[in-house]
Amino acid sequence: MFQKLLLPEEDYVQVSICLNRVDSINMNPLQTLSSLEKMGYQPELRYQIDPDHEELHLYAVIHEKHLDESEMTDEKCHQLWNIFGNTSVLYVIGTGLHERDKWLAICDLDDFSAKQQEYHQYLATVQKTAEQKKESTLQIPTGRCD
Repeated sequence: MFQKLLLPEEDYVQVSICLNRVDSINMNPLQTLSSLEKMGYQPELRYQIDPDHEELHLYAVIHEKHLDESEMTDEKCHQLWNIFGNTSVLYVIGTGLHERDKWLAICDLDDFSAKQQEYHQYLATVQKTAEQKKESTLQIPTGRCD
């Protein structure tokens, strides 16, 4: 029997892949589990039930450790995002502020996807503004060098 997916304990990092969402990247759950194993992870299947939509959500938890022991580097995070996208990869850090058993991961996943999209739009705007500013401040030398 699978365990229920709970919010991680305070100061613990939990990384999981929502197997219900991998079809958006043209994968199925078995392909996803196989890919994770090839990457060196040992996925542990956990579930949650969304009472509002009467849906079962299945997650492959690939990392759950205290912040001080976490092995999730930027490189590993980007590798997961590049393969599985921001609609299926969920990174959670427990804060101790919520009831662990009432947390619904799919809501955080939906919020995270929207926030990440907004963040990338913001970065693109900042980069474009910086490039425009750089172009407007470029000066062509008109005198001779001493």
